Amino acid sequence: MRLTDEEKKVFEVDEERKYDNPSVWVDVGVLDIYSWSTADEFQKHRMEVTLNFIKRLILECANKHGYQITGNETFDVDEILNNNIKKGKYHESKLNGLSIEHLKDSDKMNMYFRELTRNMSWKELGTLTDEFGFVIDGYRSFFAQYIPPLIDNTNTFYFDLGNEERIKIDTVFDEPIEIKTDLNEEELKNYIKFINTLPKLLEYQSIGKDCLNKIAELYQQKKLEEYYSDEEFSTMFDMIMDHDKTKSSYFFHGTQCVEDAESILESGLFMTRDDIESTAYREFSKDKLLFYSRGFFGEIGCDAIVIIDVLKDEMGREKNIVIPNTNYNVPFTPSGLQGLDGKPRYQILPENIVGYVNKRDKKIVFNPNYKNYDRFDLGNKSK
Repeated sequence: MRLTDEEKKVFEVDEERKYDNPSVWVDVGVLDIYSWSTADEFQKHRMEVTLNFIKRLILECANKHGYQITGNETFDVDEILNNNIKKGKYHESKLNGLSIEHLKDSDKMNMYFRELTRNMSWKELGTLTDEFGFVIDGYRSFFAQYIPPLIDNTNTFYFDLGNEERIKIDTVFDEPIEIKTDLNEEELKNYIKFINTLPKLLEYQSIGKDCLNKIAELYQQKKLEEYYSDEEFSTMFDMIMDHDKTKSSYFFHGTQCVEDAESILESGLFMTRDDIESTAYREFSKDKLLFYSRGFFGEIGCDAIVIIDVLKDEMGREKNIVIPNTNYNVPFTPSGLQGLDGKPRYQILPENIVGYVNKRDKKIVFNPNYKNYDRFDLGNKSK
């Protein structure tokens, strides 16, 4: 089976060369499926050419073995969409009423979510975003069942058609390796079904992603409105975030609970590694701080984020505020950034801790142990 002129162009291969590996030709094009919603026209064209090439290979293999494959086989799209909906529903799910008809039509989808979210708080919108995110992720999970095998088996298809003399698979010994050509009829038929069903699934995935983005934007808008409408919180937030970036840098450390943040004000921040960026991020904006959380359940930084102040020298270089710690009998919960093993061998002293943002209770807590505490005009509003 020879490559078409368009395939040669897309795969960037010279068919006269004998060192080309078909799985390498198709790798990038097939992986374009994962980024379809943000792909440009060239990427979409590359994917189309790649899948048509694989489909031709499969159909020729099927014909060689006498398999009953027409090339028009497809999966039941409605079944796939229903499975996606099931993945998004928790107990007492906010997605009750969502149907496959919504997933297929952007107008119906937008109308459904417009009514659903009309009176939701930002916390409810956050839960809804998570649930609907699992629905959309169902497309990606389905794709993942077929994308790696399609790439890996391209060589098998190509060799099965007697093209092995045109390819040499490089090994450490620069010798061809044996590729099995035991092709299963049902497996080949499923690959064809996937390729034929894919355009519809990508269309529906794009509709879902657009709607998910709108829900996420509404969630962020309502969360910011609630926080910033609290005049005292907003004033204190501005005050603690204000600093001269030519003289110091702020670093932000998310804790697993408010109580951990309180402990850090009193005892300092203990660390496994001597690198502050192993446990904190540099220079958040106010909005980013309010939205930030991470961890398996998003628990780290969800309720509280500690602010660390790192002074700069005359040359604008950040000073090292991390010191050795020999007392391991201290409050310490290692995070994923540092690794779950190890001991609190390093410390940032309380004098470098500005305070923390209590997102749970919408409070700003300033640290009286902070060395520049006097720069804040707090009155009686520090707690």
